[in-house]
Amino acid sequence: MGLVKDKMVELRKEEATEILEQYGIKDLSDLKHTQSIESIMNELAEGKYILSINNPDMNTNAYLHAIMKQNLVIIELLDKIANK
Repeated sequence: MGLVKDKMVELRKEEATEILEQYGIKDLSDLKHTQSIESIMNELAEGKYILSINNPDMNTNAYLHAIMKQNLVIIELLDKIANK
């Protein structure tokens, strides 16, 4: 059973990597932001914040957690723009 889950995580991580490449995330000027976004994508791929596959609310919480982290990156970038 663990082997199937590991394969699913591996496939989701490959998909996340393709998405990051598609949107040019690796080309961001600040390495910190690139790493933050990669971390968020990996957490989603690993299902880090999903406690139960039978509970859709937990899936929703995982995506809300990712959106919250993305918003923090956006806020930091907007602050940099505003202070230039």
